[in-house]
Amino acid sequence: MRKVVAVAAALTSLLVGTATANAAPDPGADDTLVTGEGYQDLRLGMSEQDGLATGRLTEFVWDDGNCDWYHTVYRPNDWKAAVFSHTDGLVDVRTPPEAHTPAGITTGSTVAQLKAAYPNVKQYRNGYTATVPGYSDRFYDFWIEGDDPYPNDYPADAKVVQINLDLVNAYC
Repeated sequence: MRKVVAVAAALTSLLVGTATANAAPDPGADDTLVTGEGYQDLRLGMSEQDGLATGRLTEFVWDDGNCDWYHTVYRPNDWKAAVFSHTDGLVDVRTPPEAHTPAGITTGSTVAQLKAAYPNVKQYRNGYTATVPGYSDRFYDFWIEGDDPYPNDYPADAKVVQINLDLVNAYC
């Protein structure tokens, strides 16, 4: 029921023009840049209601008891494209292939390029994580093609296939 109320509130806000999250984008802004703040107008830590008001969330997928998972306009088939903690707001956002970090890492960048851009990367699960410069509570999660070779390293020419932005210590 709270999902229906949240969606209704977000839609009402949009219809009456009180949602500032949908303000016209800055024509000089790079809408493919994923920063420590977030991706486009999805900002880490924002409330679920504010996330709904952006118009970027397309379908509620699941409430696991701690977090609500959504599809987004740029990842319509990804069941975990945006994840909202019931206590911490937006804690995880998966970006589309055209997204890039301020250091220029994007889908198709090599492990060698990733390590040069983010010397603090740590191998973890499907790839590497790196603390976002200037944000000790946020990290990039770079997925790498192929099987996880742990405890060995990925080949230098292996490619980044996904970039996520996450809050540290957020459980979802």
